[in-house]
Amino acid sequence: MHTIQRIFPTRTKILGWEESKMGAICFILGAMFGGTIATVFMCCLQINRIDIFNKKQSEKEKEK
Repeated sequence: MHTIQRIFPTRTKILGWEESKMGAICFILGAMFGGTIATVFMCCLQINRIDIFNKKQSEKEKEK
């Protein structure tokens, strides 16, 4: 065994293959879920901004 492998063993050797796969799957699922929530949140903010802009435009048209 090389010295570098003894100093820095790989994650699969420490945890085993099954635990490493489960960690990767959990990370991917968490990233997908977090990305979905962030996208929905940003869309809601954008819709709110467009709605406020439209209200201001309609108020300006009523004043004329």
